[in-house]
Amino acid sequence: MLDDIERGRGFIAAAHLKETIPGVYRDMKFGEGHTDYVSCVGLLYSMGVRIFTGEFWHKDGDDWRRSLSDASSFLRKKIDTAMERYLADKEAERKFISVQPLMADGTRIDIGLNIGSSSPAALEGAKYTDMVGLFRTEFLYMEKPALPDEQEQFEAYKKILREYAPRPVTIRTLDIGGDKTLECMNMPREDNPFLGNRALRLCFDKPNIFKTQIRALLRASVHGSLWIMLPMVGSIDDIRRAKSMIDDVRVELDREDIACSSETRIGIMVEIPSIALIADIAAQEVDFASIGTNDLCQYLTATDRLNPYVSGYYQSYHPAMFRIIGHVVEEFDKAGKPICVCGEMGGDKLAVPVLVGLGLRKLSMGISSVAGIKRVLSTLTMEHAARLADAVKNMPTAADVESYLKKISAEGEFQCKRRAQ
Repeated sequence: MLDDIERGRGFIAAAHLKETIPGVYRDMKFGEGHTDYVSCVGLLYSMGVRIFTGEFWHKDGDDWRRSLSDASSFLRKKIDTAMERYLADKEAERKFISVQPLMADGTRIDIGLNIGSSSPAALEGAKYTDMVGLFRTEFLYMEKPALPDEQEQFEAYKKILREYAPRPVTIRTLDIGGDKTLECMNMPREDNPFLGNRALRLCFDKPNIFKTQIRALLRASVHGSLWIMLPMVGSIDDIRRAKSMIDDVRVELDREDIACSSETRIGIMVEIPSIALIADIAAQEVDFASIGTNDLCQYLTATDRLNPYVSGYYQSYHPAMFRIIGHVVEEFDKAGKPICVCGEMGGDKLAVPVLVGLGLRKLSMGISSVAGIKRVLSTLTMEHAARLADAVKNMPTAADVESYLKKISAEGEFQCKRRAQ
């Protein structure tokens, strides 16, 4: 969570930073995704700097004032004062990248990788993680003149499965719509695209696209441990309809004498409150689940997460978020089904202690977060994490939760440093 940073301007701010002082931007080792852009803006904000459509503002007491000095010079001075501390902290984290993800009491937490391609750079994190917690297949489709065919998809999935075998690879079916569109598909304009024909709903509407992807996935399944994850699931009807379509493809492949693994698991993303509230029933229908905290927060708080005018209402630390996550985890645990978090919260150093305290034993994140999360876990015990979770669920506001977690985080960092001495 980035306080009152206007999330919708994350792209503008980071692009301006990248253009103004590219060397510093590169040193920060940010990537090209939306999360990394927003993280960049958050880092500037922590230095007392904000950017509004190219203008630089600085903190003066409790007020924000527009800087009249040269933007590049002003920003350089601000970053220079914080860069040494930032890089020192990153260097301390880097020591944790290759360690086992163990808590202070020996509890092991599986760490997964969120990726959007099968490139060597994307798969570099395989040596440091236990699984692929989320492969975003939409990046195979975006910014292309034509839809990827079955063979192109098969090759990409096969490459990832082989790289991680025998570790599980969770591949999310096409999640287009909302803030993601396809050049090669004429998608009608919708007034509320996040509530519209997106993800699994779009696949139901375009069954040939879904069938092609499922064929490629099932063909690739023989090369590793494939977990197919369905996004934007809102009901048991959605689950059963998708499973029926997958079964039909499996029968078709069998008729064509094309091998596919019988061990492939089918799961769902929990990101719509309606399915979260019937998690006990959903857990009987699927093999696993992963909580997509970005959209879950959006739908739970009724806030467009890309709309800067309502950014203050998008509260990822809202007590209701932790309560509903706790409910889903409890129900899947009861059913003996694996449950993971693959949204931004899975790589959030403040939130992770609470997630673990709620019962999560699987977290998935971008590679830039892996070392830091392992470091945080090493300072925690399960008893401490459970106490944090109980406290947070009973707090009245997101601000209370964030303030409390920041205080705890500062204490944890101190403990970590002392243990290393």
